[in-house]
Amino acid sequence: IKLIDTVVSAKTGAAPELSNTVKVAYGSETVETPVLWRTVSASSYAQAGEFTVQGVVAGIETKQQADDLTTVSISL
Repeated sequence: IKLIDTVVSAKTGAAPELSNTVKVAYGSETVETPVLWRTVSASSYAQAGEFTVQGVVAGIETKQQADDLTTVSISL
C-alpha cells in the first residue's frame, strides 16, 4: 500500500483547495480513497513558498501516512 504524492498550487493569501480523496496504490491497482486533512493555518499560505499538509487515510498505517504528505506550492 502506498499513497501517491499529491501537489496542489494556490495563490498567495488564498487557501489551497484540497481534494476529499487521495490516490492509493494497492499493488498494481490505484484507487481514490477518502482523506481527512489537518487544518491549514492562514499563515502557511500568507507568503510565497511551499509547505506540507498531513491527512488521515482509512486503511493506511499512521507511520506510512507521516512519510507520504501533500505538498502545497504558493505562488505570487
